[in-house]
Amino acid sequence: MSQTDDLSHFHLLFQDASNTWHVAKEGQIQSYSKLGFERLLPSINSSHRDAFIKDHLQTLPDYPYLMNTLIAFIAHSRNRKETARALYIHPNTLYQRLKKVEDETSKCIDQEEDWLNLMIAVSFYKLDIPN
Repeated sequence: MSQTDDLSHFHLLFQDASNTWHVAKEGQIQSYSKLGFERLLPSINSSHRDAFIKDHLQTLPDYPYLMNTLIAFIAHSRNRKETARALYIHPNTLYQRLKKVEDETSKCIDQEEDWLNLMIAVSFYKLDIPN
């Protein structure tokens, strides 16, 4: 392999490192290969990300407590007990908030396609807010 071949990959390596840094969770450096679908997020045009967020989260970002509830629910893999504990709220309060999330987004968190779209929209949303 020549030096020219090595330099031709520099741009790709730099882009991978930049993407890894951009989507690192809570400032933790991650291995690029372990990022999963998150490594693809920065390469999606911001106008497409914004449109996806608007289509699937609708007015939810206007309600920070509902966004935080959904983010926690995703982080705890839809485990209601763990999510309520992490948010320091009663499970009934969590149930009410999740109902409001469904109402605001017109999505059902128990329907897989809706859930996947919510998770992707939240990933885009988190990508576009400062850490």
